Amino acid sequence: MFDKILVPIDTAHESSYKKALPLAAEEARHHGASLTVMTVIPDVEPVRADRIEPEDEQKRLDAILRDYGPTDMQVETVIERGDSVHKTIRAKAEQLGCDLIVMNSHHPELKDYVLGSNASQVVHHAKCSVFVVR
Repeated sequence: MFDKILVPIDTAHESSYKKALPLAAEEARHHGASLTVMTVIPDVEPVRADRIEPEDEQKRLDAILRDYGPTDMQVETVIERGDSVHKTIRAKAEQLGCDLIVMNSHHPELKDYVLGSNASQVVHHAKCSVFVVR
């Protein structure tokens, strides 16, 4: 049923991958699907000395996959820059031809009721199925 699964995570928050990554791996095994883990570097600030660089994010992704990722399958990693996390996730899912996105949702904050959380925006606007883990 699923051929390509995307797991967007925030490398700075364990809650974004602790449950979502193992669940996505289980789904990938069950369906014989490929698994891609991605992170988005927000591109809304001017260039600064402490700006997050893709090389640093790749190291974080590698460490997360060592600790939480499946050992029995190949996992692709993607690092994107974008001014909107949810739009970047949706665009990458479309570009890769993903038919499932597995992502975590945090407990809503006041700003989420006004703007909508990334998970909410992905659920409402993605062209593929979305499995939200809480």
